[in-house]
Amino acid sequence: MSIALERRDFLKSIDCFVCNIQEAGILFADDYSHKSIPELEEILAKKVSAAQIPSMIVTLGGDGAVYADMHGDKGWCPARKVEVKDTTGAGDIFGGSAVWKLLQSGKDPENLTEDELREITRFACTAAGLSTTKPGGIPSVPSYQEVLARMEAQADAEKFARREIRRDTFTVSGCMMRIQRRLRRGNVRF
Repeated sequence: MSIALERRDFLKSIDCFVCNIQEAGILFADDYSHKSIPELEEILAKKVSAAQIPSMIVTLGGDGAVYADMHGDKGWCPARKVEVKDTTGAGDIFGGSAVWKLLQSGKDPENLTEDELREITRFACTAAGLSTTKPGGIPSVPSYQEVLARMEAQADAEKFARREIRRDTFTVSGCMMRIQRRLRRGNVRF
């Protein structure tokens, strides 16, 4: 972190700068500990654009991570709930996973779409979260297959939740339409 503070011009040549919320506060000379996620997204987008950092991810521990690039794309990837046993190495696993996923894209960070940056952050959040479910540093590094399986399970759960919400909405709207028809016919009992 000290090199980033001493030579801020280096940040312009870093593909994707990853740090935690405390380090972001030091870098930008501000305290972000009491900011909401939407506030952090806005602040990070402005700071990254002004500093001309190609892309930046700020980890928030159990709250996930916010990301932004110098084009103004920004977002938040929430952490999924896990049974935490040991957080040793979770930040390193997040950073390594983000870099690995970036390299897998084969793209320069400035050419990433917002969806691609979100996917890199989601992958890193999932890997870091899984690492906290096991004790130790190196032994807790999840395999690629474990991360993918967890991401698929999360996606399935999110689809199911959206389907249930949609079904409930249709059920409610269907009931409302039936009540409206009965009201027009005058055969509603209270």
